[in-house]
Amino acid sequence: MGKKIKIIEFSFTPDTTAFTAGDVLYGDTTSPIEVRDVFDFEGGNGKVLEFTVEGYHATTVTKKGISAYLFHTLPVSTAVAINAAESISSADFTKLCGKLSVVTADYADSAFASNVVTIASKTSNTDDLPIVWNASTGAKTSLWVKLVVDESATYSSSGLMHIKIIIECF
Repeated sequence: MGKKIKIIEFSFTPDTTAFTAGDVLYGDTTSPIEVRDVFDFEGGNGKVLEFTVEGYHATTVTKKGISAYLFHTLPVSTAVAINAAESISSADFTKLCGKLSVVTADYADSAFASNVVTIASKTSNTDDLPIVWNASTGAKTSLWVKLVVDESATYSSSGLMHIKIIIECF
């Protein structure tokens, strides 16, 4: 078995209702984000190489701490209500295989003619990012992601957010 790189990317316009720390930022209304074919086999491992949060806006980008919780098995608490408090149950804690975070100070701005872009990124070269593993016996190759705000935030309706997670699987 060799190594492979899995890039998980998605973009969305955040809800404009005020968030409090610990609220769900993004997800499906019925379950966390499922990313298929991350692992090649049951018991596979991976090293997170990068976690990047990009914010786009015409004038000012909201820069807040954001965490991505990674699960190797579909969590029991699958309902994901945007802007509602997220808590990991004791049953789901054993399914948690990694947490990725950026904080407000991680963001760097770039201004363009009609857009401001801010990027917060953690990489394996500069920060300790987790090893993730697949202990699932049911869904042998999937990974589930819950995206949560770490502090109070209010986003604009004209903003866009892009998330990227790069994992080297082996």
